[in-house]
Amino acid sequence: MAKNSETVAVVFKHLVDNELQHKLDPTCFPSRWVQEVFDSKKCLTIGYFTSLPFFPTIGDTPSTVLSAQVELENLGHKLIPFDMPDSYEINSLFSQLASADQGQYLLDLLEKEPQVSRDFSETWPLLLDPTWKRKLVQTFMGQPWLPSYSKRLSMMQDTSSSSSADLWSVWQRRNELRT
Repeated sequence: MAKNSETVAVVFKHLVDNELQHKLDPTCFPSRWVQEVFDSKKCLTIGYFTSLPFFPTIGDTPSTVLSAQVELENLGHKLIPFDMPDSYEINSLFSQLASADQGQYLLDLLEKEPQVSRDFSETWPLLLDPTWKRKLVQTFMGQPWLPSYSKRLSMMQDTSSSSSADLWSVWQRRNELRT
């Protein structure tokens, strides 16, 4: 974040020069700075959204996004509000797919990432719980009188996909949301 686009451009330019960002973080795709693109006066079409119900924004983020929208429109760009699919449904589908093998695939994938491993160390055991325990926790955490974060934790315990037919249905629903 910076007060103007020129500062952001200078920082980004230095990050992508010589693929520095990619070298420091191989998960970032290699990119290069193209000055002509930055200097271009061509109007862009840009989609935006201000919040996700599952992960609500905090502070002045929505007003900052709307201020950026006005500024970009004043520069001649076309901005289109983007209606995100139901973020609760998306996270429910993800939880069902990620926990089909009790999270073992993701655990294997992330075990070489020290920061991620530390961040998940408290929540990951939830996926490894036996199905009966996860159903019990999900039922309790989903109660309307509990704080809203409980609904999120309840979804992480989702065990409704227990057969390959269930998983195939979840996978098909995921693909529908992608289009």
